[in-house]
Amino acid sequence: MLLAAALLALYVPGTIGVSLFDRDEGWYACITRSMVESGDWIVPRYLGESRYWKPPLLYWCSALSTRLLGWSEFALRLPCVLASVSTWVFVATATARRYGRRAGYWSAIIGATALGSNIAGKLLLADAYLLLFSTIALIVWLDRIGRSPRTATGGYLFWASLGMAILAKGPAVLVVLVPVGLTLLITESPRGVGLVDRLGRVWPGPGWYVAIGIALPWHLAAAWADWPSFRADYLDVHFAQRLSEPMEGHSGPPGYYLLTSAAFLWPWAGLVPSVLAAAWTARRVDPHCRRLLIWLIAPWPLFELIETKLPHYVLPLFPPLAILAARELSRVSGSAPDRLRMNGLANVLWIGGLAVGALSLAAGVVIWRDHAVALGLGVAGAVLLGGTMHAARGRIHVDWHIRCKRAAIAVGLCYALVGCWVLPGLEPDRLSRRIANIANALIEGTNAEKPDVLAYGYEEPTMFYYLSADARRLRPSEPEWRDWTGRPFVLIARTDRLADLRHLCTMDESAGQEVSGFNYVRGRSETVWIGWCSPIRASGKRLGE
Repeated sequence: MLLAAALLALYVPGTIGVSLFDRDEGWYACITRSMVESGDWIVPRYLGESRYWKPPLLYWCSALSTRLLGWSEFALRLPCVLASVSTWVFVATATARRYGRRAGYWSAIIGATALGSNIAGKLLLADAYLLLFSTIALIVWLDRIGRSPRTATGGYLFWASLGMAILAKGPAVLVVLVPVGLTLLITESPRGVGLVDRLGRVWPGPGWYVAIGIALPWHLAAAWADWPSFRADYLDVHFAQRLSEPMEGHSGPPGYYLLTSAAFLWPWAGLVPSVLAAAWTARRVDPHCRRLLIWLIAPWPLFELIETKLPHYVLPLFPPLAILAARELSRVSGSAPDRLRMNGLANVLWIGGLAVGALSLAAGVVIWRDHAVALGLGVAGAVLLGGTMHAARGRIHVDWHIRCKRAAIAVGLCYALVGCWVLPGLEPDRLSRRIANIANALIEGTNAEKPDVLAYGYEEPTMFYYLSADARRLRPSEPEWRDWTGRPFVLIARTDRLADLRHLCTMDESAGQEVSGFNYVRGRSETVWIGWCSPIRASGKRLGE
């Protein structure tokens, strides 16, 4: 309970009072709201159109949370936070059972304070559920291989977790499980053993029908409800196409995940070489250590080969690394060689913390006169800088565990300051939220029924979520333009795209409002016009005619 409370305190900052981030959080929040309002829990819809981007577990959990807590960013994100906390509590429990209580605590601390898992664990993303259920499945599976006699309970838990992982993010879990299973098939049996016997040694256990019973009903219902969209979105685009070509520009060269993981594993990235070397040395005397290495290494080449890449895709490979790091940390003895080796490697950790802290502090000082959030940034940098200096001070005989505790506390405080101070301070600069607030003021200023809201050129999902009226993307080339009745509507359009609409609707550009800001999704500054428009009746014209 104490560990769970500490992890909650680590993950909650940044989920309250911070607007949703484009694009994924905006997409999933809009789909969740659509499910709640329509009562259709099978077909995910975005702006009225079916969108099978993800299976429904994320939407269902967030919808339940909003029913209990009301609509807020915190309510939407809370189930993901609980999934992240549950992941590391389960990891700690499994690690403690095998390597001792101290190792259990450290596995959770290392995993939860790693930059990548901390960021992804507090956002409205399906990855938190994938991480939870893939971790449960793999820990149960690997533990069952080394256990004799084997119980049926572990098999049922594995298959149930697999079904839930598929319900969370579709076939993505197989990118981890299949390479691990094939490698275990080779390594867990002596030479000369037949294929059937090899399968028997590594088979997760009874209960395969449990996975089918959990995952299959929604897939069948969704395919039955709208097969063309299900095939196009779920099977073709978000599965086959994601493997063969970059989606939305998310790509990277070979070695992409090695580079990004160095940052996402901060502040523990400096431990990786020593941890992997120690695990490799111990693989023959500790079979479970060998299996954890398989979990970590076997899927990695497949992730690198998949064309669509994002840093958090490899999060399911973080738990074995956290367990191996905790194992190594717990076995460091009082002998000088161990201390010298670990303290020498610790220099990487401390230097990284010092650098990040100094840069944050410098940034806070530089922009102090221009931005209110600079003070929070400076304080967070000062805390991190001071904490790492305190962790690094002392002679070589200072206990390595004490150094790590100091570092973990400094990192946790830094995360809390960023989540409670820096991110809320950036709210006035969130372009999508500012645009939605101005449009909502126009909508609420009308005495008649709520007008339509159309967006052209600026279509970030978070903006649509925060609009108080139904909205859609404007497509001047669509034939619906010929059927307009002349009812005024609120237009949201990039200023450089307004010329495309002048032959289709009348607008008083001087009466509208312009908002400028940085669109961090596209990496550029944009100016957006918000105002009233009236369509030209029966123009019959299309864009480009």
